[in-house]
Amino acid sequence: MLAKRLRSGMIEWNGQQRAAGSPFGGIKASGNGKEGGVLGLEKYLKVKAVSGWSNETGNGEGPT
Repeated sequence: MLAKRLRSGMIEWNGQQRAAGSPFGGIKASGNGKEGGVLGLEKYLKVKAVSGWSNETGNGEGPT
């Protein structure tokens, strides 16, 4: 198939639309990165843990 042999970020065949949640972006050093879908959100996310005591949800004498 021709589409597999091309080195391109996107190939549109007969006007087909990509799924709204699929990642979109260039390849190699294009500088575009990925947009849309889960892959597009990963660069904005950081994993962190938050813990502590609260008087609002408990009696303030231990972790909630």
